Amino acid sequence: MIDNQEVLFFRKELARLLDDYRNCEKPSLKKEISEDISLLSEVIYGDEQHPFSSHTLS
Repeated sequence: MIDNQEVLFFRKELARLLDDYRNCEKPSLKKEISEDISLLSEVIYGDEQHPFSSHTLS
């Protein structure tokens, strides 16, 4: 289980990745960022349906 401090750090990193994703113009890099967003979202939100799953990023 992750503690509150780690969750805060992960959410800040998630926000940075979302900005990177929105500003990225290179499809291959955008795909990698999307995968990172999905993995980090799973860590933060667990198995529940998280708001940044790969199918919501398009």
